[in-house]
Amino acid sequence: MKRSFRVYRLNFRSPLHIGVEGTSREDVSTIAHSDTILGAIFSLAVKVDPQLCNELLDSSAKVSSAFPFFRGVSNEDYFMPIPILPPEKMFSIPEDDHSLTKKLKKLNLIPLEWFEKILNGNRIAVEADALDGVKEKLKDVFKTRPVPKVALDRVTQDSNLFHYGELHFDKGGLFFWAEFKDIEVQRKFEAVLKLLGDEGLGGRRTAGYGLFDVEPDTIELEIPESADRYLLLSLYWPPKNERNILSLKNSSYRMVRRAGWFLLDDGRSYRRRPIWMLREGSVLNIRPIGGVADVTPDAVPDKHVYRFGYAFSLPIKAVDHANL
Repeated sequence: MKRSFRVYRLNFRSPLHIGVEGTSREDVSTIAHSDTILGAIFSLAVKVDPQLCNELLDSSAKVSSAFPFFRGVSNEDYFMPIPILPPEKMFSIPEDDHSLTKKLKKLNLIPLEWFEKILNGNRIAVEADALDGVKEKLKDVFKTRPVPKVALDRVTQDSNLFHYGELHFDKGGLFFWAEFKDIEVQRKFEAVLKLLGDEGLGGRRTAGYGLFDVEPDTIELEIPESADRYLLLSLYWPPKNERNILSLKNSSYRMVRRAGWFLLDDGRSYRRRPIWMLREGSVLNIRPIGGVADVTPDAVPDKHVYRFGYAFSLPIKAVDHANL
C-alpha cells in the first residue's frame, strides 16, 4: 500500500550544534531528535501563536527526528535509521563473510530504498562496496569540526580553553517527517518552522548557529498492509496506559537519556529533569502513541517545562524480534 508523507528539508546556513547527553561539548549529534524539533517549535509558538502550543500538546502535529539527506544534481537521497534488528533479518549475508557482518553492525543510517524493502519484510543483498558508498555519501553531507573556545571565570576572570563541536553541511542537510490533524495545524506549524529557521535550532543560537531554510517535499512509501510491529522514527515516551501493554521482551529497542537546559525570559538557566526515552529505530510490539512529560525542575514550580514524547512510527513486517 502506497502512502504519501509530508517531509521538510532543512538547509543550514550556519553551523549546527546538537549536543550529546553525557559527553563533552566537543561531541555533536548528526541527527536532531524529535523532542528537540517540537520543543523549539513550542518555545517559539508561545510568543507568536499560543493556540499552536495547545495543539502541539494535544498531538495535533507529530514529527520524526531529523536525518541526513544528500543533495545530488537532480534529486535528493534520503537516509533513514536502520531498524534495531539482527543484521541477518534484514540482509542476505554469506555465512563466511564476517567482515560484512561487522560493517552491518556498525551501520546507523541506510538509504530510503533499503529502508522501504526492510519495512515490507524483504532482505537486502548488499556487498561491502555498497556499504562503503553509503558512508562516502554521508561524508559529503556534513563534516564535524571541533572549534577552540575560551571561557572566563565570572569572579576571577581566569581563562579556560575548551573545544566546541560544530556540524558543517556541504551537499545536503537534515530532513524530518510530519503528520498533522488537519491542514490548518499544518499551515500554522509551517509558519513557525519558517520563523525558527531565522531563530536557529540547537545550541549557541545567540551566536548565529543553527540557521536554516525550509523546503517542503512529499515522499511516496510502500507500507505493509498487515504488520505485527511498529518502527520508531522519533523518540518515544510511553505514558502509563501504554507501559502496561508495551512488552520490551517482545520488542527490539535502545533507550536514550534526555536532559538539557532551558532559559527563562530573565536570562536564568535551569536543567530539565532527566527522563529516559525509547529511541529511533526501535521495533515495538504495539502501535506507540506517546505523550508529553513534565520535566519542570523543583527550582521553578511556577513554570511548566515539557519534553515531547509523541511517537512517529511506521508498521514493519518482521518476526522473531530479539531484544538488544
